[in-house]
Amino acid sequence: MGERARNPVLRLFAFTTLLLTLTMGLAGFYAFGVSQRYLLPELDLKARTVGVAIADKVALAQAQAIPFDRFVGMDEYLDSVRQAQPDIDYLGITDTRGVLLYHAGLDQDDLRTLFGEENARGAPAWEDDDPDDEGGWALWLSQASLALSGPPVRETPPRGGYYDTQVPLVSQGQMVGTLHIGVSVGFYKEEIARQATDMIIAVVIALLITFELLLATTTLALSGPLDTLVSTLRLSTQGVFSRPLAGSAREIDRLAHRAGVVVDALLDALATLKARLIALQERHPERQARLLAIDQGLDEAVRPVDPDKRPVDLASVFIGARLGAFLFVLAEEITRPFMPVFIRGVAESSGWGQSDLIMGLPMSMFLLVVALSMPGVASASERLGRRRTFIAGAVLSSVGLVGAALGGGFVALLLWRALSGLGYAMTFVACQGHVLDHADPQQRARGVALFVGGITAADICGPAIGGMLATRLGFEAVLGIGGALAAGAALLGVWALRGQGALRPAPKAPRGTMFKLLGNGRFVVLLLCTAVPAKLLLSGALFFLVPLIATQEGASAGEVGRLVMVYGLASFLLATPFARQADRWGLHGLAVGVGALIAGLGLIPMVFDAGMPGVILAVVGLGVGQALSISPQLALVMRVCEDEVTRYGQAPVVGLYRLAERLGGALGPVGASALAAVLGYGGAMATLGAGAVVAAVVFCVVFLILGARPHPDDQIDDEEPLIRPEASS
Repeated sequence: MGERARNPVLRLFAFTTLLLTLTMGLAGFYAFGVSQRYLLPELDLKARTVGVAIADKVALAQAQAIPFDRFVGMDEYLDSVRQAQPDIDYLGITDTRGVLLYHAGLDQDDLRTLFGEENARGAPAWEDDDPDDEGGWALWLSQASLALSGPPVRETPPRGGYYDTQVPLVSQGQMVGTLHIGVSVGFYKEEIARQATDMIIAVVIALLITFELLLATTTLALSGPLDTLVSTLRLSTQGVFSRPLAGSAREIDRLAHRAGVVVDALLDALATLKARLIALQERHPERQARLLAIDQGLDEAVRPVDPDKRPVDLASVFIGARLGAFLFVLAEEITRPFMPVFIRGVAESSGWGQSDLIMGLPMSMFLLVVALSMPGVASASERLGRRRTFIAGAVLSSVGLVGAALGGGFVALLLWRALSGLGYAMTFVACQGHVLDHADPQQRARGVALFVGGITAADICGPAIGGMLATRLGFEAVLGIGGALAAGAALLGVWALRGQGALRPAPKAPRGTMFKLLGNGRFVVLLLCTAVPAKLLLSGALFFLVPLIATQEGASAGEVGRLVMVYGLASFLLATPFARQADRWGLHGLAVGVGALIAGLGLIPMVFDAGMPGVILAVVGLGVGQALSISPQLALVMRVCEDEVTRYGQAPVVGLYRLAERLGGALGPVGASALAAVLGYGGAMATLGAGAVVAAVVFCVVFLILGARPHPDDQIDDEEPLIRPEASS
């Protein structure tokens, strides 16, 4: 620990991270203040835009010689306008004396009290409200940011809890009345809270992305090459000489070159000295023994490095895979908050109707292609090379996302999603294989952890970014941005996945291995009751139903993104401590069972409350439950299949487990959409949760009765027969 604390690269990284955190936090705080300065003017401008459209209608009616106080259907017209603009609470038209003639929204008496006859006589009945009262944390943050960025551009106080925008109504150059457009202080506060939340999330996401880029840049350009150079020099102190690998930084490259010159000179001198010893042995046979001893001493003291033991820049290998995984997963994750809604729009515009079952097909197509293509892609990547496979996969993913953005109908969308699924499988396998090719068995856990860390960071950042961008730019634009990110991942792969590892293709398992693995009843129960339901809930409930329910409740794409992000945060914060405790106490089965129960139980209340509170509870329950159960699942698989791992190796067991997971994920959207078509969205969520609970109970009962492994008393010792045959006489 002390050596890590003294590491100058780590201290530089920590200082840079702290500096970036402070800088980006202040920048976000200032940007929030600037947005607050212009928030009221923006609301006023929007209200005036609506008011101008209404004023034009009034002027047109006046041009037809219709008396100003005799308009027919004006109240209904105003109400239709108000319903189309949910941020507007009331519309009212008064004459030049302030008498209310037409209205929509609030009751007539309330509007008269607010700005009608009483106000015309100069006696307002309601006190002016202070929008700062009871504003909560967001309003406090707004006031603090305004102290930094400057006062608001508009400081008109509200009346009676409303900001009243007034638009004059003019006919033939004379003012005939006033249009009042009211926006409540509550909406203003909600807008402040939304902007404050967006600001905080944007800063956190920017920090996460910056952290990933900083970690990659520091490792690939500085700490990785430097560590490799140090390892090479340490070997040279033991008499093992090899030319150091060139570094990325100019100074490290120069130092490595000079060290290489010294190593070459030493090896040349060694070769010259050994040649002289051979010549001396030929000229002085009587000194053969002494010369041989000198030669052996030289071989022991100075020797070239074994090519298989040459120092490898593992840090750069791992970080390159992490950054590649972060980018290609981010390209897909930014589409999560709106993908079901986008699919519904494409299906409707293509004449496929509004069937929920239709909406689930493109999402299931993507996941099914990922599941079915991974085994073949894994073999192909060993032949093509990890970098080529990654680049090809990222390009395919990019084309699929851009194609989905450009449109072409529902069938085309199915094909584009299938293409993206193939690209996703290729990039995932290539990144994972790149780590495993370079790392020894003792280092693979660290490499896989770093690789998974990049995926987790993308799971957190992607939905929130995608939701905010979709709210402002539209679904197609975000799909295009996803395509650009995937293309960026392809370019990154050229640089980050450099170096040829020692390919270690796994030995092919004997034919029929899968069926023999399925002969393990405990393994089958584990697959059907925990692995498949976990991914089915993730894709069916979180990725498919949650965006649809939240959108139905009026949530924006940004709010949906923040909701989906809660799952990633729960996984990020809780998975490691839960896994550590499960390992410490050896309670992997208990963690899997309890986690599956929590995930399912969190969805059941949706049958009673299909609103936002129920959705939030479901997402939190799903995140906590899967954080508890997912990590120990693989450890339990290894325990349950201990004999099969010994007999067939680890790869077939893990491969079948992952295949079951992915098939569960592919079933999720189709199953959820089929249930939604019959039971509605809330009923579908509750049914999925109930099914997961039943499966978890079956799992718990089976493993409580049978245990993870057969008891020794239940096994017959084949090597020692129970009855010894008597020896024949």
